[in-house]
Amino acid sequence: MSEQIMSQEHSYTILVIDDDPAFQRSMKRLLKGYRVLQALSFRHGLEHFERERPDVVLVDINLPDGDGLVLMELLRNIDSSVPVIVISGRYDVDTTTRALKGGAYDFLPKPLDKERFESTLKKALEAVSMNFSLEGWRLESALGEQLGDPNFVVKSTAMKKVISKARKAAESDAPVLLLGPTGVGKTYLARLIHKWSRRASNPFVALNVSAIPEALLESELFGYVKGAFTGADTDKKGLFDSADGGTILLDEIGDLPKHLQVKLLQVIQEGKFFPVGSTIQKTVNVRIIAATVQDLPTLVETGEFREDLFFRLYVYPIMIPPLVQRREDIPPLSAMFLKHAQREHGGPPKRITPELIEYLMELQWRGNVRELRSAIYYAYAHASASEELRPEHLAEFRPRAMDSGRTDMDHEQEHIMQLLASEDFSLDKYVDETTSKIIDVALERSGHNLTRAADLLGITRRRLGILIKKLGVEFHGTRGRPRKN
Repeated sequence: MSEQIMSQEHSYTILVIDDDPAFQRSMKRLLKGYRVLQALSFRHGLEHFERERPDVVLVDINLPDGDGLVLMELLRNIDSSVPVIVISGRYDVDTTTRALKGGAYDFLPKPLDKERFESTLKKALEAVSMNFSLEGWRLESALGEQLGDPNFVVKSTAMKKVISKARKAAESDAPVLLLGPTGVGKTYLARLIHKWSRRASNPFVALNVSAIPEALLESELFGYVKGAFTGADTDKKGLFDSADGGTILLDEIGDLPKHLQVKLLQVIQEGKFFPVGSTIQKTVNVRIIAATVQDLPTLVETGEFREDLFFRLYVYPIMIPPLVQRREDIPPLSAMFLKHAQREHGGPPKRITPELIEYLMELQWRGNVRELRSAIYYAYAHASASEELRPEHLAEFRPRAMDSGRTDMDHEQEHIMQLLASEDFSLDKYVDETTSKIIDVALERSGHNLTRAADLLGITRRRLGILIKKLGVEFHGTRGRPRKN
């Protein structure tokens, strides 16, 4: 090992508390490249720590004015996030046990084995780096507070774009259509849109369409009058009545029966509906947010979903990407879920190790954010005897993220290798063909409306027109109204 340990981009500060000047000199050489603070006594070590708040501390047990293990406990009481490495020429089981039980990051005997010291310091600095990141993630979760919901944490560029679209949608009373796989946070986003809107002081009502039996769904949504059916002894308001002046979220809108799609269309167009069994029309002022995991254009093609209703809902479509496409959100979400678990279940504070974050970042998360929450709660429950959540605490956790067999990444890499092995492979040709297919799908989904297709693709209408012409994509629709830049 070289005399200099690991040059770091971050200027870490290391406090060495030891009364041996020769040892201090050797550490100064060994830690070249770091900011090194040196203290020769218990008192000076404590003063340095309180004033400078170093990133890592090395403390000898035998100090001229006190016990180094007592000092270690004091330092951890001041800031438990700072790793304290205990060093001593006295190496026995009792001393080592006392140090580690007291919270030492590690115990190293003198003279120091340089390789072991390098490994220990590297791990300690990784833990420090994780703490820096967690502080940043806590700031990101503070953004959730600013957004109106502390349970909605964003860090990735993809989700910041989603938030930007949601803010724009909140300025209008037009319908919003939230798209994306299960567990990505569609309900949370719907609540945010409501909180940002002019309707924020009025009710927010949510209903999962697929969770209500079809026979009860109409009366649940639109209410009924006395005598409408057997057991209807009094009038009952529906959810649209309850949401009057506010917002209603209709989750899994693709499961709405066809006869109720007609009534919903009337509410969107006119703000009117008939309660079950009534001949008197009611008027409401409700902002509608719909959400689905299904491919609505396909349901339109198969006749399961009304085309006119689809286009009425497709005013502000917002696609929320799956967690695997925004892995940067995994660390801040994990930190947030750990905080929630501690608040709900009590017990001593725990932290997430860098190893667990690395492990979580590698999983597929087919259940998305909801599944990640379950994993953190599981790890918290199974780490009852430890302050740290590590990968082994998820050893028996078997969510969809941990499905055995090959991952999507494995298949993708195999596909790429097959392409590269092909004699006539051309990257330009492959990009053009892939672009053509994506544009085809966007045009189909938008009913061949150029403006809507451009919105789906995240490009300008003019650029889409150029690509269609360049790639020879079949286009047989409307140009749509040009967007104002």
